[in-house]
Amino acid sequence: MATFDFDFDAAFSDIFGKEEKVTAQDDIILSLFDHVQKTIFRAYSKDYPKELLDMNKWYDKAVEGDAKAQNNLGFCYYNENKYVEALEWFNKAAEQGIIEAQFNLAACDICLNGSYGCDYRQVLNRLLKVAEQGMAEAQHILGQLYYNGRIVDQNYYNAVDWYFKAAEQGFSPSQNKLGICYQYGQGVLGSDKAKKAFEWYIKAAEQGFGPGQYNLGKCYARGVGVTTDPVRAIEWYTKAAEQGYRLEEVQDYLSRYLTFEGETKDAEKGDASAQYSLGEYYRTGDFVNKDLDEAFRWYTKAAEQGNRMAYERLIEWYYYGEGVDKDLAKAVELTIEGGVDNTGCFGGCVDTNVLIDSCDEDKEKGFQMLSKLAEHGFSRAQFLLGNRYRDGNGTEQDLAKAVEWYTKAADRGDDAAQQALKDLGVNNNQ
Repeated sequence: MATFDFDFDAAFSDIFGKEEKVTAQDDIILSLFDHVQKTIFRAYSKDYPKELLDMNKWYDKAVEGDAKAQNNLGFCYYNENKYVEALEWFNKAAEQGIIEAQFNLAACDICLNGSYGCDYRQVLNRLLKVAEQGMAEAQHILGQLYYNGRIVDQNYYNAVDWYFKAAEQGFSPSQNKLGICYQYGQGVLGSDKAKKAFEWYIKAAEQGFGPGQYNLGKCYARGVGVTTDPVRAIEWYTKAAEQGYRLEEVQDYLSRYLTFEGETKDAEKGDASAQYSLGEYYRTGDFVNKDLDEAFRWYTKAAEQGNRMAYERLIEWYYYGEGVDKDLAKAVELTIEGGVDNTGCFGGCVDTNVLIDSCDEDKEKGFQMLSKLAEHGFSRAQFLLGNRYRDGNGTEQDLAKAVEWYTKAADRGDDAAQQALKDLGVNNNQ
């Protein structure tokens, strides 16, 4: 089978929805057919396109009944936008059993009938007929139509069926697409989907298919179906980039990998910032196999040197129970130890006031945790501790201490504490 180097996935990446004009679908299908045709005809002539487009080269043989010549002559007319003549010769070749010619008839039908006059049912029937005879390119296009839900209803299982037929013939775009389906669980069943995705990407990549090479690199980069291996990831990313595929992303990965190597060396030498970064790599599985225990170890090393971001991450883990057992008291301890105040924090850390409110809700250790936080100057904790002394919640009622803690909080600008003092008839002149 001839090598097929057209990126179907890119061609479908910007298609309009079903509600848009049929013209958009025409453009996509014609583009697909056109590239498939060029592949087919390239197999007939080593000097494509100059030799192939020489109408005189094929005319006499076509008239004599040579089926391949008839098909090639049809393409010569097709290339000149003479679709009626192209249709005539494609028909003659198709009648002699040339599968490619039967396939080309579908493209001619679109060209001859235009955007709104095309009988898509006829086009699909032609395509289906050719696909059932084993033409991998047609099988892949059917898979794409089902996968994207264009012209036909979206059906991942039907898409996978057609991709598989083409992939078994060594058709690299379908092999790559099967990898995608297995990776994201689209239209496939069974276990070890990641491993199967990796295996299909290998098949496509080893044939030099750029998207397959890129996806294989991504598997090595992220540990999809294989152990994370940034060196192998770079190897396959580079092969894809050499074909111009995702060049900027490949360059970005290489740049980040060089940073990772440098930070790994710095972390081992004791650099706190690098130790935190290494913890992040292990947390996300970027350049290394994801390992939360190892991430925790590096966060701890960084925190021991006072790294603020490491403290924030450890507080987050203990608060939510991610990577470690949930332990609110430990989160409080680290908040105090690290002097972390993330009041009003949005994303990426625990809002200190949320942490303090959680302490207040803890019936067993709430009073103890609030006392520690209050003593270290957290106004929200001081206010809540005042509430506890006022109400006798978790401790004996003591209005004098309530006023003391309300005053400390009010002095730090806590409006709720100021109001609590007024409610107790205390005039606090700040």
